[in-house]
Amino acid sequence: MRLTALTLTNYGNFRAERIGFSAQPGTLNLLMAPNGGGKSVLRGAFCDLLFGIGGQSPMGFRYGYPGMRLLAEAIDAAGGAFSFGRRKGQGNTLIDAEGAALDPTSVTRWLGAVDRKRLEQLFALDTDRLRAGQEDLLASGGELGAALVSGAGGARDLRALRRRLEQERDALAPQRRSANRPFYAALDSFVSARKRKEAALLRPDRWKKMRQGLEEARQTQTEQNALAHAASAEIAKLERIRRVRPILHALDGASAWLDAHPDAPVLDPALKPRLDKLREQIVIAEQRLQREREQAAALAERRDAVAVDTVLLTEAEAIDALAQAAGAARKAEADLPNVAARADRRRGEIAGRLRELGLSLSAERAGEAVAERAAVARARRLIKSGETRQAAVTTAAAEVARLTAELAQAQEEAARLQPPADVAALDACMREIRSEGEPLRRQRDLAARCRQEAADRDAALARVPGWSGSVADLAAVAVLSADTYQRYAEALQAAKAQAERRQEEVAGLHRDRDAAQAALDGLSAGGAVPDQAALAAARAHRDQGWHLVFRMAFTPDRPTPEEERAFADGRPLPLAYQQAV
Repeated sequence: MRLTALTLTNYGNFRAERIGFSAQPGTLNLLMAPNGGGKSVLRGAFCDLLFGIGGQSPMGFRYGYPGMRLLAEAIDAAGGAFSFGRRKGQGNTLIDAEGAALDPTSVTRWLGAVDRKRLEQLFALDTDRLRAGQEDLLASGGELGAALVSGAGGARDLRALRRRLEQERDALAPQRRSANRPFYAALDSFVSARKRKEAALLRPDRWKKMRQGLEEARQTQTEQNALAHAASAEIAKLERIRRVRPILHALDGASAWLDAHPDAPVLDPALKPRLDKLREQIVIAEQRLQREREQAAALAERRDAVAVDTVLLTEAEAIDALAQAAGAARKAEADLPNVAARADRRRGEIAGRLRELGLSLSAERAGEAVAERAAVARARRLIKSGETRQAAVTTAAAEVARLTAELAQAQEEAARLQPPADVAALDACMREIRSEGEPLRRQRDLAARCRQEAADRDAALARVPGWSGSVADLAAVAVLSADTYQRYAEALQAAKAQAERRQEEVAGLHRDRDAAQAALDGLSAGGAVPDQAALAAARAHRDQGWHLVFRMAFTPDRPTPEEERAFADGRPLPLAYQQAV
């Protein structure tokens, strides 16, 4: 067998390396490489190829054990080409070029009786093994070693030379390490310098790779920054769209509604809170209705889960009356502290009023101090009449003083006037003026009428729903058509009617809930309510009866008499099933 090529994968310092050889007889293949190039690794690869890669092989120092493989191409004695190799693993690691397992005996017939140790001693010598052989020769007593060295033209007194060299060695570097020995001092200096060199050394390929990685990182950062900026802008745009979209949608809806209703009035903004409040009330009513429906459904489920007792059903009216009476009694009992507190407060008020009237009666006898209703009404009328007359007296004194001042002023002015030549014309003018009434009284009546009309106007303005402006502003508002007002009024009435219906439904659900609760309390008071286990047993008994009835009516497999007796207990099967239901 002669090798023509060797491929090393993840082996030693080789990632994937193929080395070709010449297979011609008499040809010597030489491999030359600098220190660290992999010559020793290649020597170990030949042994691992033939005898297997060890479990703790040192050849995984760079790439590790995964994927470690050796593959050889060779020719046999007849010139036929074939391939074989080794993988890192356990058991049979001999493989072919496709990675399939080969029979281990195929290598044994090539090697014969040669094992790994013999192959390394004969064909895989290195510096360490040569030095170990030298030590073995010298340790044998020196005769054979000295003879060999002498026969080769070496020194005659080899042992003396060895002792002298060992003394010089021990002087320079004894076996026990000492920092003051020249060798160890130089060794420490060398190791420290090598570490500093390796720490400071930056290989060109590593620098190039780091530079390339830095450029790629910067390019990636620039791209990601651009993407992040674009994404931030898009997010900000979408956020603005999200905030504005409902407003635009509402605006479009309002515009479409206004286009469809050109006669729509311009309502006062003060109406919006009232409409919003009505909508909130409708929503609250619907939510309350939904909650009441859910509660009613839960009560219905609880009601359906209650086992029906025919004896109790016959006394249903009496039970309902008793439950209502018990509920009213509980309510009255719960409200008793409040009623007592109100009664005590009223007794205190009555006692205070009696003391104000100067009476020494107790609160329970306060009725004796109350006059008849007719006398009370007459007293109230007299009080009101007295207040009116007192006000008239007060105003009359002021009016007399004012009129006296006006009369004095008029007399002064009349005294300053020249006596009229003709008094008849003046008398005729006075008669004409006084024919329609006293001028001052008419002036007062007209002023009072103006004040009354102004008050009526303000009262009417206050009754206008949702209006807070002045009379002039209200007069400037364009009057809508009667149909529009009628439509708005109908919509308002419909909303109010819907709210009232919702409230009625809620009240009805409250009544149903109270009735169901009262019925449940009555049933609970009449006996223990069945638990989940009892209900499950009752349902299983009912289902068993249905299966028996179904078999009897619709299948040829009729139930046996024993099954009927076990379920019906001597009763007819349909009747027993009806009672189970």
